[in-house]
Amino acid sequence: MLVEEEDTDIENEEIEEEEVVPESSSLEEQKILWQAKDFSLREFVSMKHDGDLNLQPDYQRKFVMDKGLSSRLIESVLMNVPIPVIYLSENENGDYDVIDGQQRLTSFISFIEGKLPNGNTFDLNGLAVLDLNKKKYIDLPKELQTKIQRTTVHTIIIKKDSNEDMKFEIFERLNTGSVKLNEDELRNSVYRGNYINLLAKLEDNKDFHFLVKKENFKKRLIYRGMILRFLALSEKSYINYKPSMKQFSNKELRDNRNLTPEKAKEYEERFKHCVDLVKLVFGEKAFRRFVSGTEEQIDGNWVSSRINMALFDIQMCCFVNYSKNQIVGNADLIKESLLKLMSCDQDFIDSILLQTSGREQ
Repeated sequence: MLVEEEDTDIENEEIEEEEVVPESSSLEEQKILWQAKDFSLREFVSMKHDGDLNLQPDYQRKFVMDKGLSSRLIESVLMNVPIPVIYLSENENGDYDVIDGQQRLTSFISFIEGKLPNGNTFDLNGLAVLDLNKKKYIDLPKELQTKIQRTTVHTIIIKKDSNEDMKFEIFERLNTGSVKLNEDELRNSVYRGNYINLLAKLEDNKDFHFLVKKENFKKRLIYRGMILRFLALSEKSYINYKPSMKQFSNKELRDNRNLTPEKAKEYEERFKHCVDLVKLVFGEKAFRRFVSGTEEQIDGNWVSSRINMALFDIQMCCFVNYSKNQIVGNADLIKESLLKLMSCDQDFIDSILLQTSGREQ
């Protein structure tokens, strides 16, 4: 029987990794607390001005709707076309992050305020039905201004007391936009705090970027996810790992959200230490897989364009308990030994290719 190889490399902006189904939990553990409420656009504008509404959380993509599309959305309101539901996430301090509907809300508020997020004047453009092209909000008759202000939008508020693993799942399921948010972008809303601030700092490490060399990873916060994964595994060790890797990483972040300065320093020093040793031993081949030779290509080749996350775990975590002095004299031996494992040891090859998020692997 042909076994389909699991691809644990990362390509472009995606982490392609087979996830093991996590252990089941009780309904109580899965609780989601939510509230349905209708807000007028006037209320949304007021909430934004008062600092109670965050239209652009860290995980959200920037405003991408063009003026024509935003204008037709305003036209829809004036024509009494129903507006899709907006989803908000309640934070600990009682304010809200927009988790679905950010583009729509930004369009409405920008029109009322008179300027698009890029600073350009927002005058209506490309309308197909109403004769209001080139009109700004202040140019509209009073009755149309009032109609816009009083328009209500059905809203679902995910309450702050909801189970955060389930909250994360909600964010993923709502994430149906043209640019799919990845789990690292979502974490920046669910688990904000000192730990996220540390990850934001460490992602700028020049040596780490030298090893990974993926600008798009940095833009999409995947660097942060890789660093979190390393810290979770190095802190708990593989012995205490419970699948899936996503929930294992989420638990590490949740349990230590408000890191003390001392723990943050410990994590930072551990990360820098291991990055330094990986660079010393593996250089530009770090986290890349070597494929043994064939009849056509006797010498074999490095899959240098892709990052293998199983090798990332091995190379980063295995240096945690060794000093630089211990490694320097053995750097060539370590590199050659790993090369031999990737070329000749089928059990090892399977462990970095198949079902890598399973505990045994």
